[in-house]
Amino acid sequence: MEREALLSKVSLVAPALSNKDIIAVLSCVCFDGTTITAYDDVVAIQAPFVMPIKCGVRGSTLLGFLNVSHSAEVTVEKRADCVYVKAGKADLKLPFVDPADFVFKVPKDATSAQSLPTSEQLLDGLASMLDSMGVDTSHPWRLGVSVLFEADAVVLFTNNNSHIGCRLRIPMDNVPKALAGRFVTLHPQFITLLVGMAKKDWPTSLEVGSVWVCARFESEAALYVRLIEQVEQKSHELVWAAAAKEFDKYKGQPFPKGFERSLQRALVVLEGLNDRVCSFSVVAGSLKIEARSMLGEVKDASTFDTHVDAKCQSFPDIMLKALPGCDSVAFSPNGVVLTGPARVTMVRAQAITD
Repeated sequence: MEREALLSKVSLVAPALSNKDIIAVLSCVCFDGTTITAYDDVVAIQAPFVMPIKCGVRGSTLLGFLNVSHSAEVTVEKRADCVYVKAGKADLKLPFVDPADFVFKVPKDATSAQSLPTSEQLLDGLASMLDSMGVDTSHPWRLGVSVLFEADAVVLFTNNNSHIGCRLRIPMDNVPKALAGRFVTLHPQFITLLVGMAKKDWPTSLEVGSVWVCARFESEAALYVRLIEQVEQKSHELVWAAAAKEFDKYKGQPFPKGFERSLQRALVVLEGLNDRVCSFSVVAGSLKIEARSMLGEVKDASTFDTHVDAKCQSFPDIMLKALPGCDSVAFSPNGVVLTGPARVTMVRAQAITD
């Protein structure tokens, strides 16, 4: 077979390989004769691929061998004690895992799942949530991206409980009726892989089942993840109700002139710091931004007429990433709330005390 064809398929599923050797099969690419699969006990990637063997072999070893080989063709055969791979004058012998030991099975609810066609707006929205996804498994409701399906929209929620949270409503006219009202949470690894894979292979649909979600791609590859359980919509609603209350209490208003450049200037003296924090103060209709470090000090000011006086410290680098889709801002002792027609982003802070 062509080396590039095998290399391409192994590379495609490799992001779902486990980097731990506790369970051997989770580090394997698994061939069943018609498909290739990798599964790390969180996400699975499966793609059509005809192979003359039915077994699993360590994916990183096979991928490394194929990457440094230069022959156009490779031979792969299963022997009694190993899988034998020959590329030019080089050969590789790999231990294998029997198909009976494969862990991942295509979910039973895949055939009854509701299919949501994807769009550029949905993928862009998911990509914009990467910086605000929670990764703490001890707090399921803050993990990954939570999704509320409405009759005419999809609402995305993130909350990493550290610096930032985000709520984004994406209008959609093709939400299946059976999905409307459902609230599900997707693992951060699934979101990261989905956004990354979409750069080369467009996902045509998201299929939402009772236990699993599957993203299907133009290449016929599929990305699976089990839904995160015990997540309540109410937890997110309380957070964003509080954010809206903060915005109204401090009379948030459109970004002051030059706001983006003010944040960029603050970052000049914060370069290299782990926590790039600057001070924001609204006093008598003026917004003042100050940043200090061993590199120097930056002070900036702009008119901010109707905002209630407030002081806080926050993260200009995170705020800059949150600006797209937002047009107004409010500062409070609890942090910064940025809003737009469909997006609300909350950047937390520690209050300044005089």
